Amino acid sequence: ATSAAAAIREWTDWRVRLTVPAWIPGVTGTFANSESDTGGGGPDRDIFEFDSSLRFALVGRIEARKGRWGVLVDAYGAKLTSDLRLAERGVSAVSGRISAMLGHAELNYCLGERWVRVGSRPTRLRAWAYAGARYNNVHLVVDRVLFIRPGRDIRREWFDPLVGLRFVWDLSRHLRVGVE
Repeated sequence: ATSAAAAIREWTDWRVRLTVPAWIPGVTGTFANSESDTGGGGPDRDIFEFDSSLRFALVGRIEARKGRWGVLVDAYGAKLTSDLRLAERGVSAVSGRISAMLGHAELNYCLGERWVRVGSRPTRLRAWAYAGARYNNVHLVVDRVLFIRPGRDIRREWFDPLVGLRFVWDLSRHLRVGVE
């Protein structure tokens, strides 16, 4: 029974946190000229119409900590399409798509912490050492630039090793400032 209680205590010492931020799905609008065709200050005339849409988004982070040790994994991904049209003719001036996926994983260790008083409230300052890797995948497609259809399709993929120090200042329960 003692070993089972120790195993349960060992598992419950882990703290896991999942973070998922919010995102905005799309932007549309126009660029206008304040002068009319007659040269007077008549009604606005649209020059360009702009449409940008977020077709896909993936953003999230999971952290697991036990004592001074921690593991962090996060991913960011998005697929955007954009179209800038000449308003009077409805002709697409610039259009294209971009998609990106960035991933990051690290093992970290808390080197120490110090409590600092700000006014009447104590705040915590911590130092972390970390090592890991970042994965980057970017895909850009340019369909049109003015009246030319370049048909450019560029894809890049690479890994970056990460080693460093991170300083985190907990200003409140929900607000942190970090420097790497």
